[in-house]
Amino acid sequence: VTNSGGISAVGAGRWIIDGTGSQSLDFNNAASHDFYDFEVNKVNGTTATISNSMDVNGSLFLTAGVFAMGSNNLTIDKNFTVTNGTLTYSTGDLWPEGTSHTVLDIPTRQKLPAIDFNKGTIGWKVSSVRDFTVDGSITLDAGTLDISTVTLRLGSNSAGSINYTSGNSN
Repeated sequence: VTNSGGISAVGAGRWIIDGTGSQSLDFNNAASHDFYDFEVNKVNGTTATISNSMDVNGSLFLTAGVFAMGSNNLTIDKNFTVTNGTLTYSTGDLWPEGTSHTVLDIPTRQKLPAIDFNKGTIGWKVSSVRDFTVDGSITLDAGTLDISTVTLRLGSNSAGSINYTSGNSN
């Protein structure tokens, strides 16, 4: 998918990337590339790669295959669910934002990139009973990171850190 204009699907609807081969999502630095719900459902472990930062105004679903964000940032307003898919990254950040609680439901094997929380007075709740790892830093600008009863491992591939401006960690 190549877009030189703008993509705006912020009201409702779900974009599904499910081709049989590897696919590239190139926004060509478009003025807007916002999605509501976005699902990666690739077969046979094939890859969907984004070449620019991406804003998901609804939920992100990794159902199957690989979603490669590289060094791009990925902003999610609502929920992030990984069932059989895998998120890969190099230096990009994951930014939970929006006006409602974001639910994180990922398998133990899935590692996350650096995370920058800026949720105002609300937060990100880990709904899974599975432990997870953040490879980079966790920055809490505002809001609450609620890991409930799971274990959050920090910095398995690098020296991770926790940076706190305001908010809560439960």
